[in-house]
Amino acid sequence: MKINSKRIGIILAVIFLAGISGATIYSRGFAERRKPLVRIEFVQSGTFVWEFETQSSIQPAADEFAQMGYEWTIEVFMPRSAFEEYMDEVPNITTYVISENEGHPERVEILRRHVLENGDKRVIFSYTAPLRRMRGGVAEVFPGENVSVHIRPTLLLSSDNLIPQTALHQDLSTGQYFVYTLSRRNGAWGREYVVNRHNVALSRPNRMGDMANLSFIPTDEPIIVQAEGRIYPGALVRIFD
Repeated sequence: MKINSKRIGIILAVIFLAGISGATIYSRGFAERRKPLVRIEFVQSGTFVWEFETQSSIQPAADEFAQMGYEWTIEVFMPRSAFEEYMDEVPNITTYVISENEGHPERVEILRRHVLENGDKRVIFSYTAPLRRMRGGVAEVFPGENVSVHIRPTLLLSSDNLIPQTALHQDLSTGQYFVYTLSRRNGAWGREYVVNRHNVALSRPNRMGDMANLSFIPTDEPIIVQAEGRIYPGALVRIFD
């Protein structure tokens, strides 16, 4: 039986090329799997609705407020638990009360706001009985008159720069907040995903629900919200498992 050396050469060449291709594919897959896996999201927009309702009563103004010309006050206790799940701090507020003897909402103004050590707030409002005065005559108010108090932000809380809390980082040496983002480039093995770092600043309130509220973000790149492994500027990562 004659052996065709040319045919054998072709077969060996094919086997060699297949081996090289297989090794290349394996090496590329191995290198890719060694990269940290990241999850990305884009910056989100959102509107936040919050209102605090409690009960209190109308009381004669203390001497310090009476000397300022106020006759009646309403004191409200606002526990931190009323807002801490939604935002880190209570912004400027508008407050209405509904008295048991009036039955219609009346706006009241803040005289003093005191923050306790545990984050609870004690707020004192002035009460001038505006609706009763509008009807003319003496605005008859009774000490201890019960009121329902409704507190909400003065402005609608909305933002176009919301990101998950897990995406926000802080430099411990400078206190500067930053985020990691992802860009794409062509590399030796094809398409690569590269980590970038961008400094950011927080807006007020710093948090809206479970999202961090940024005042600005200097890029439209997707934000890295979670990473399985250590990442840093310039690191190569993967977005598919």
